[in-house]
Amino acid sequence: MVSVLPARPRWGTPHAPHLPRIAGGPGEEIPASLIRPPVDLELIVPAFNEERRLPGAVIASRRAPGAHYEIEQSALRRGGGWMFRRPAQLTLPDIADTQCGFKVFDGPLVRAIVGSCRIDGFAFDVELLARLSREGRAIIEVPVAWSDVPGSTFSARTDGLRSMADLLRIALSR
Repeated sequence: MVSVLPARPRWGTPHAPHLPRIAGGPGEEIPASLIRPPVDLELIVPAFNEERRLPGAVIASRRAPGAHYEIEQSALRRGGGWMFRRPAQLTLPDIADTQCGFKVFDGPLVRAIVGSCRIDGFAFDVELLARLSREGRAIIEVPVAWSDVPGSTFSARTDGLRSMADLLRIALSR
């Protein structure tokens, strides 16, 4: 059984309020980046049960086959997303959408890896996914019906260059 628990401060990003905990079994907590409503658990959690080997992560994707936008993003947001995806795909070429905002991780594995992560900005999850991938763990993307909502905390001016530099650092850390 999986349930959403209240957010816990600081998990590896300056935007910790967006990082609730998800319990996955007796006493097990799986960090998750959760921006979508809990109904998305119905899409993501079954992938943990379908794999013979527990995947490193199951992530929602706006670009996986079957995904669609119920409310489109603005042209500026789409352009910014495209500019982020290109360098992110240097590190994670098989992942179509690293920034969807809903991720469930193998708790023990992610706890073992997160201590060695160095990125604490908007690209923190790209680093975490890259480290999981380098450990040979599967990253499963599941499609979502996405509705864009205003209020992003990302600023192209202040966060854009840092995010690009972080993506370069992640790519070079192989």
